[in-house]
Amino acid sequence: MITIDCTPVRVLLDKENLANKIDLLRDTIDLLLEETAEISDTVELVYTADLMRNLNELRRQLNEVFKAQ
Repeated sequence: MITIDCTPVRVLLDKENLANKIDLLRDTIDLLLEETAEISDTVELVYTADLMRNLNELRRQLNEVFKAQ
């Protein structure tokens, strides 16, 4: 059985793992962007846009951590 250490500190200290998490965030944001084209409910659209902004900010911050390593 393969176990993956995903504790926050471990993710931040392992550069390869951190890069994978950043890529995963980018892919998730891209998928959400594609999905917004199909959203007709304004409230859901605002919620999705807020989520995308938050994910993008998290990705930006993780990129800063990645560059600092």
